[in-house]
Amino acid sequence: MEFIDLTYHFALPQNAFSCPKYLISEITKEIEYAACTEFYESLFDYSYYKMCQKLNLQSRKVEWATDLNNSNKYLTVTNFNINDEFIKIGDLKKYPVFTNELEIEFHLLFIELLGGSIYEEEIFGVVEDNTFYKMFNATSFFEFEATVYFSSSAKDVSKDFFSRDVISILNEIDKELLLNLKPYFNEFCKLSIRDLYELFDYPDTPKFDKGKKWIVEKYFEVQSELNKFFD
Repeated sequence: MEFIDLTYHFALPQNAFSCPKYLISEITKEIEYAACTEFYESLFDYSYYKMCQKLNLQSRKVEWATDLNNSNKYLTVTNFNINDEFIKIGDLKKYPVFTNELEIEFHLLFIELLGGSIYEEEIFGVVEDNTFYKMFNATSFFEFEATVYFSSSAKDVSKDFFSRDVISILNEIDKELLLNLKPYFNEFCKLSIRDLYELFDYPDTPKFDKGKKWIVEKYFEVQSELNKFFD
């Protein structure tokens, strides 16, 4: 597995909880990457990008990197271009018709099904020639649910505590829109457990191994509910 070396990069000063972080090269003195620097952020960012790849959704490439601040910590990065036209979720309706409008609708619904968060002020992606490219996936899952899974007290928490009523969410969606989105969900539901495990190539550490298991379980749970709904 290859990693981008961030030895000669540093993060711009930002709010402690802001994501992504913008990384400047000490050599070029320019912002070169947008990064998810925390474990859960990078876990979610990478897995959602890989799912976009699998479903042929337009997205910006996410790569693994290490050695930021001379640490051996792993993080995800996306190439940054100052000329990119970033778009916030709250501004989606202000734009003219996108060439891949259905993909945006799919992202909004899929992230909700996964338990992720949709914030009006969150940068959702970039626009290029009226085409939307998904970017910044750190909120595509529910971080608190993942932290409980990793905690020693996870066995004391009922699985139903975090369960989402996927059927109810789908029943609230416009029927015509849902019919148009069904091909994406069909492709997603074709993925087997083995396919999902092979899809994600995380750093070889016990923590990421456990994270991979949790990610696969979340996708499989949503698959099961989707199959019930469409059957």
